[in-house]
Amino acid sequence: MYPIQRTAPVFLVTASLLLGCPSGEPAPPTPEEHPCAEVWGETPASGRVHVSPSGDADGDGTLDSPFSTVDAGLEATRAGTIRQIALDAGTLSGTYLLHSDFGDTGLQLVGCGSAETFLDATGSGSPAIEVGGADTADVLIRDLALVGGRRSFQVSGGAGMLGPIVMQGVDVLDSVRVGVLIDGFATRVDLYDVLVQDIGNEGGNYGWGISIQTGRQLSAAFEYPVVLRQVTVEGAEGIGILVDGAWVDFEDVTVAGTASSGQVLGRGLQLQNWSMGYITGLRSEENSDAAVFLEKPGRPDLDAPDGPPVAVELFDSFLGPTSGASIPGEPSSAADGLTATQIDDGGGLYGAETFRVVLDGTDLGGNERAHALIEAITMQVGSNNVFGKGAAWPIAVQGDGFVEAIGGGAPAQAVSELVAGDALGINRALLSLDDVVAD
Repeated sequence: MYPIQRTAPVFLVTASLLLGCPSGEPAPPTPEEHPCAEVWGETPASGRVHVSPSGDADGDGTLDSPFSTVDAGLEATRAGTIRQIALDAGTLSGTYLLHSDFGDTGLQLVGCGSAETFLDATGSGSPAIEVGGADTADVLIRDLALVGGRRSFQVSGGAGMLGPIVMQGVDVLDSVRVGVLIDGFATRVDLYDVLVQDIGNEGGNYGWGISIQTGRQLSAAFEYPVVLRQVTVEGAEGIGILVDGAWVDFEDVTVAGTASSGQVLGRGLQLQNWSMGYITGLRSEENSDAAVFLEKPGRPDLDAPDGPPVAVELFDSFLGPTSGASIPGEPSSAADGLTATQIDDGGGLYGAETFRVVLDGTDLGGNERAHALIEAITMQVGSNNVFGKGAAWPIAVQGDGFVEAIGGGAPAQAVSELVAGDALGINRALLSLDDVVAD
């Protein structure tokens, strides 16, 4: 039993006393005595309803008589002003669509812990939880596990624009195709303390861990980033985390054990299509082809077109070891720590100054080919990076790429400038998303 730390809300205690109990039977537990009380926290001012796998079909949503399904909990919150559904330990099967059209703005779906409460969508072909609608805001999903489902947690259509959709203390397990999908212009999601694990490929194609595709490649400056804090992706197939046309803010993110799948190489983190990002404390290891792959990193600053471009910045991270990916009918791919390119055979559609990556305080090790491969972009590199032994090229630059120290001048690390005849090949760089939500 959890230690008692809170005073039970008066209205719940009073309700328990008024219900009474038959002679000789123990009184039902008060809220602070319930095993999930500490995780649920204090009852919000708007109230909460309870759902339990052992609940009665005729339950009324109180602690003593919980609903037996999440759908019944949603029906109750949508009928009034209650904004929280508290889920007991155990497994609840189903799939759930949250939308402002149903009155779900501000809704909190709170479990008893990611090792205790499970929402199981196995075999459904649908997300376990889907959040949509540009007016849907301030939704919180926390302290539970999502099991199975296709794109197990999906947020799209601008949901979160008026207040972020937040996932906290959640495990996403054994889903198909994508574990977490964040899709659409202005869609805003924050992930805190999230584990995405074992994402199966679909039809031999891919099983991405997290896909962030907010579709603003050439638009004006972003208003806010997609935030990941203490997020781990393990055992994805094809790509661990994919960022397309987005702004991201990562801290303490781990991507490990991504396998190649079909024609997709198994990279840890891939940012493409003018994405920008501030990334600190990334750990990308035991992936294939590249720990981090950047295609057109950053973008011109559209608010200050004469100023320096907005960059992808990597601080205090660990990149490697990597291995070569095996693609049917093709030679094995490279094993690089950081690859940054414009993807057009080295020439560059734009000058190298248009795109920029900053690397500082980062360890690179166990990468067979290059710790950093820079092609047709600019990299600013700090003096306190650690380039491990074993790579053929600690830093390789080609195709009019440029490497300099942060603040200008020559970098502290040795740089190998490769001409066209010596240039390193880059396999299958850009991924086509092919409207992943619609199919």
